[in-house]
Amino acid sequence: MHDLTDSPASYLAHAEEAQDSIEIVMSEALEKWLPLFHTSPVHRRALERLADELKDKHHDPWLADLLQVPASQQRTRPARSF
Repeated sequence: MHDLTDSPASYLAHAEEAQDSIEIVMSEALEKWLPLFHTSPVHRRALERLADELKDKHHDPWLADLLQVPASQQRTRPARSF
């Protein structure tokens, strides 16, 4: 589990193992990775990978939709409201 949530890079390396733990990964991603989405390439890649996983395997596009919101709107609208 720690391999999935330790860092965005660690998640990317172990993403195939995340299927049964997607909720835990989501919690970590929203709290720690999302604020750095627009400034860190590795955070961006991890969140995009997670969004693809949610959309493709769980038919849930909300994270992919959230990642399309421009940075200025993300700062003024709390992510937890989604």
